[in-house]
Amino acid sequence: MRDLAILVEVSESAVSHPLRFLQDRRLVKPRRKGNIIYYTVDDHHVATLFKEADYHIDHVRQGFP
Repeated sequence: MRDLAILVEVSESAVSHPLRFLQDRRLVKPRRKGNIIYYTVDDHHVATLFKEADYHIDHVRQGFP
């Protein structure tokens, strides 16, 4: 989380709380390797939802219906 917090220039708690929220709702899952935690989308359904959301945002930005 520290690396992500540094990358987006926020506190670790500002990253920790949203990640916990996503994890509690099974949108992401953690995998620990030593003292590093990797987060991935929980399954292919969630990945599809994120792709569709990204597609929608792109259309909104470009002014498409």
